[in-house]
Amino acid sequence: MADTLLQEEGADNLTEASVKPKRVTKLSWKSKENFEITMEEFSVDLAHRWERTVHYMSEVTQPSQRVLQLEGALLRFKSVYETYQKLCTKYMSFLKSTNTEESLEELKRFEHLNQERSKKVSETKANVEARITQLQETASHRSTSTRHSKRSSRSSHSRSSTLSELIRARAEVEAAKVRAAFADKKAEMEAEAACKKAEMEAEAARKKAEMEAEAARKKAEIEVLDRKCDQATAEAKLRVLEQAVGSDLDSVSMANSEDAMERTKNYVLNQNSNFSATSEAPDDTYTPLRHQLSENIVTTQDLKPSGPSAHQDGPSSHTSPHKPQTIKYQSVNPGVNILAKLPSPLPVT
Repeated sequence: MADTLLQEEGADNLTEASVKPKRVTKLSWKSKENFEITMEEFSVDLAHRWERTVHYMSEVTQPSQRVLQLEGALLRFKSVYETYQKLCTKYMSFLKSTNTEESLEELKRFEHLNQERSKKVSETKANVEARITQLQETASHRSTSTRHSKRSSRSSHSRSSTLSELIRARAEVEAAKVRAAFADKKAEMEAEAACKKAEMEAEAARKKAEMEAEAARKKAEIEVLDRKCDQATAEAKLRVLEQAVGSDLDSVSMANSEDAMERTKNYVLNQNSNFSATSEAPDDTYTPLRHQLSENIVTTQDLKPSGPSAHQDGPSSHTSPHKPQTIKYQSVNPGVNILAKLPSPLPVT
């Protein structure tokens, strides 16, 4: 309604201006330039405001069944168009105050354009308001019918809820039966698995015991074999040592015999030399002991010790070094006997 009043006032002003025409003004070059710049600025701003008005006009004409949406879109549309109308009033006042041929021609053109736009906006507003009224009546009728339908739907909802609960209870019973059957089967399988596991563990324990017994037996056999090996090794070493010690004893016994005979020979020769030196008148028929020894005692085989003790071997054949021993030697040539009291040879260590 306010827009309509503004339009009527603008029309009255235009009518008065047309009834009382003013004297046309001729602008200078600078004023004309400023006029064109200002008119261009108004044109750009008006075009932008009208584009926004058209946008909200298309929004209110969209098909919709909601009253609140239409009412909100209508309020935005009216606000944008009101801003556009205020700018139109300023523009027309500027054209009138300029009062030149160009400004008056532009005023006529813009008034005609603005009337067409205002008519279109008014038709759109009327259609939207009628539509809102229709939707409000429809919503009121629906609310009345909805109250009646709610009463009937309550009873049907009660019946449907009872039926749903019954179906749910039956489903739960069937599910419990299925779970019980599977639980029994599961318990049976678990018992079988436990028995099988116990059998496997017993078999594993038995095999382990057998393996441990076999390992202990093998270990004992190895220990016995080690002892036998040690014993055989010791016996072999003993035999080798006995053989070595026996050969050493034989060589020592032979060396002792040879040393004793050599010492005996040297002693006899020394005694013969001493006897020859102390003799005053040797007899022509006397044969020196040295010559007899050289003839009768040549090697150790020519001397035969008399007595059973001369044939004994080992340490027992040697007499004590502190007790003199009388050894009787018998020459191979009969008739020549030598008796000498000699010290016993020292034992060989």
